[in-house]
Amino acid sequence: MNKATIYISGIIGQDTTLTDVIRQYKSYKDATSVEAIINSPGGNVDQGQSIYTYLRNIGLPITTVAEKAYSIAASIFMAGDTRIVMEGEKVLMAHMPFADKVSGGSSVLEAYSKQLKEIEKSFVDFYSLYLELDKDTIRNLLESEIFLSSKEAIELGFAHEVTAPLQAVAYYETETTVKNNMTITDTLAAIAKKLNIKTDTSIVALVLQDVAGVEINFPDLAEGDKPEVGDKGEIDGSPASGEFKMPEGETYVFEAGEITEIKEAVTEEKESEILGESQIAEVSKWEFSIVEETFEIGTQLHYRPEEGEDPVTVQAGEYELEDGRRVLTDSDGIIRFIKEKEGEEAPTQIDALMEKVEALYGKKLADQEAEIVALKKLIGTTDIEITEQAQQPTNRTKTTNYLR
Repeated sequence: MNKATIYISGIIGQDTTLTDVIRQYKSYKDATSVEAIINSPGGNVDQGQSIYTYLRNIGLPITTVAEKAYSIAASIFMAGDTRIVMEGEKVLMAHMPFADKVSGGSSVLEAYSKQLKEIEKSFVDFYSLYLELDKDTIRNLLESEIFLSSKEAIELGFAHEVTAPLQAVAYYETETTVKNNMTITDTLAAIAKKLNIKTDTSIVALVLQDVAGVEINFPDLAEGDKPEVGDKGEIDGSPASGEFKMPEGETYVFEAGEITEIKEAVTEEKESEILGESQIAEVSKWEFSIVEETFEIGTQLHYRPEEGEDPVTVQAGEYELEDGRRVLTDSDGIIRFIKEKEGEEAPTQIDALMEKVEALYGKKLADQEAEIVALKKLIGTTDIEITEQAQQPTNRTKTTNYLR
């Protein structure tokens, strides 16, 4: 069984991004299951939701393990078909989203408030898929910014299992304990003494620790040796089995206590190759109808999620129009920049100004022609021609106007 292990730690969107998760998964070949280990205080909502969606769309059995999953990290935790929490207090925390560093006038704040309400509703709908609670109760829990112990996470339905945390150490173990508190080294020394054999008791078995803190004992190797395919390994006295990623980046694959494969660390060049493949594989295109028919700088764009529903403001981003142009919108859905179709030059400010002048001048000429036709009809003739010079105002003696 080839399990892909993904680590989601630190601030979502900074320390761990969707790109990081994709790269970790793509580093495994022919994975049959996925385990995501989460230790995060939360972070960017959009990045967290993207990571959740990616994990759910992998199409393999997903196990999520929460050492600490707060805020949007708790939503990522819900991606697991099997959800496991580490034993302890304040393991999970879920709450409603909030806007950080928001400033502006009433219209800006009102727009942010509207957007937050939409996200809040989506959070309630999201957790209602997993928790056997009514939506009002879920909303109250999220508004209370709940911290859950491992026991409470099980009771409320956030998690399925509880596991004891691993005891991580930062040193190589030099002796393995056996019965009666004697070590292998002590036992060998005692036997050698009875047989009157001189031994070098400074030689100790090699013990390595993977990135998750799991200790692997290599009884046939000495400290300083490098494990190779065929070497035997044990974990807590039992034959090692599965994949274990080491701090240097390589991954040891064990079957029945023996190394069958050593996967090399992913280099920067390989990372770039993997990332390029994943980006190509993940490209998707959605089409939706915009309510507006004209697109100019300052226009606010709206779309209908479903037929008959009220229009919704688009999010900040870049959108391609049917005519090949691309528009950039801010968080209020307002067009701030327009990119012309490739191969066409964007009109300059002078060009745009000239177009407006020509449009106004054309309208003025049209109005004047209409006045001329009306005047001809009034006097009952169509023989009068009014030249451009006749249309200009003549100089007259300026008189003083008095109020009467």
